Amino acid sequence: MKLSKKITILTGLLLCMGASTVMQTYFSSALPAISRQFQSTAFYSWVHVSYILASSAVILLSSSLCERFGNKNNFIAGSLLFGIGTLAAPFSSSMLQLIAARIIMGIGAGIVVPATYGIIGDQFEKSSYASIFAAFAVVQIITNGLGSLAGGYLPQLATWQTIFIILLPIEIISFLLVFRNISAKADPLTKSPLKLQRHILMITAILLLTLGIEFAYRSQYFLLLAGMALLFLVVIKDTQKDNAILPKEFLSDSLLRNLCLQIFLLGAFYNICLAYLPGIMQFTLHMNPDRSGTLLTVFVFAMGIGSVAGGAAKHKEREMIAIGWITCLAGSLLMKSFIVFALTALGLGSGILMSALLGYAANRTVHHAAGVNSMAHLIRNLGGSLGAILFQFTLHFPENYFIAGITIIALSGTASILLAFKYKPGKTLKKEEALSMKYVMKFSEIRKEDILAAGGKGANLGELFNAGFPVPEGFSITSHAFDEYMKRNGFNSASSGDTLTSEEVAKGQLWKELEDEIADYYHALGGQFKSCRTFLCNSRGPAGSKLCRTAGNLS
Repeated sequence: MKLSKKITILTGLLLCMGASTVMQTYFSSALPAISRQFQSTAFYSWVHVSYILASSAVILLSSSLCERFGNKNNFIAGSLLFGIGTLAAPFSSSMLQLIAARIIMGIGAGIVVPATYGIIGDQFEKSSYASIFAAFAVVQIITNGLGSLAGGYLPQLATWQTIFIILLPIEIISFLLVFRNISAKADPLTKSPLKLQRHILMITAILLLTLGIEFAYRSQYFLLLAGMALLFLVVIKDTQKDNAILPKEFLSDSLLRNLCLQIFLLGAFYNICLAYLPGIMQFTLHMNPDRSGTLLTVFVFAMGIGSVAGGAAKHKEREMIAIGWITCLAGSLLMKSFIVFALTALGLGSGILMSALLGYAANRTVHHAAGVNSMAHLIRNLGGSLGAILFQFTLHFPENYFIAGITIIALSGTASILLAFKYKPGKTLKKEEALSMKYVMKFSEIRKEDILAAGGKGANLGELFNAGFPVPEGFSITSHAFDEYMKRNGFNSASSGDTLTSEEVAKGQLWKELEDEIADYYHALGGQFKSCRTFLCNSRGPAGSKLCRTAGNLS
């Protein structure tokens, strides 16, 4: 794909995310004006909470739907739902009607998020992930501020509905930029069962968790504990069976689990800083509102600079993440004596981590990009919400309690990244390594550099396919599948130096996961070649031939 098209797609995704962020923060500031117009404070907090509930609940389900219906189709569906909510909200005549519109918008946003991550995985190289996430972080920081400012001023200068008139054209432009430039054929689809019952349990757990977080602010913890218990049970059940909800990489990749823990800590750290630093500065450090506002601007500005710096990490992700946590730790320790330097360090460290951590986690993707990134997104949000609960009492105590809390989080993050250094550099999943772990690769995923994974013919056809030559869609069974076949059937080495015959190797058994993956990729071709019994296979010896025969028999 041409660079200009990639830039256009990224611009559309950034505009979409920006519009969603503005809408989320706008209501936090505009709610007083909205409640005055409706002459009601009933369901006041639900205007904000309903959006978070709806978007969080559907993220993992939407990730699974992306694998079945394609990232482009899910992006279309989510964008249309968000647009319907945007059109309906200004015509609300009561809080309940506004909440209903916000729920529609939240569901749309929850569908768009995994589709966005999937599109990034399809259209961009892994080496550019950190830079892309840096761009997302910077846009999020800017639109957070714009949303809050608009919520404070627009209801006074015009009406609270004005924001929808401003954002709807932006949403339409972002939709068209993505829709007109992305090809649906890049989506690897699956025909495996959806496991809807398990997804419903997961949605219930996330709803209970999110509701529990809201009620925990009032010192009511039952829903929060119930949500945590149900989430634990669903995760255990999913990991013991077939990973229908959690990404497969989460179980097989120890480093990814380490990064997810750090993402949880990061979500807690920067949300705590954003939520409580103004109060700490005014109530315990006795600053006036103007000075505390200026210092918070320093934090946000430094966070933007840190995001850009974190996005510059190339092949040194762990070192950059370590710098981020150490900078956050330094900022925590300086809070008591050098407040300006402390806030600068806190912002820089948070920004570095925002880009470097999320980009590095995305690099661990082996299968569908929406899965790992959506899980990281949800973990970050939960970390931020739970952190905000745990720190709500610090406003009533000396600043030492707040400083001790963020210092502990920064120390935990530093310890986690130092632990991550025990993994060998070769274990980080760059593009070629990630692809080599797959059993099947579509031509759209293969380049000439992937010869070790896809074989010579596969690499050549992939290069021709992606260059726009008239090569039909197809796939290659990888050398990883061959190696796994040999290992599973005990053919890795011959005892006493004996050589295995082709007949002996051909007696080995295939396994369900490989058969399902070949079947999924075959059926994803849309039945265009059902009469064709010849598949390109990366075969080596009799085992490879058997894999080819199995693929051919699917027709």
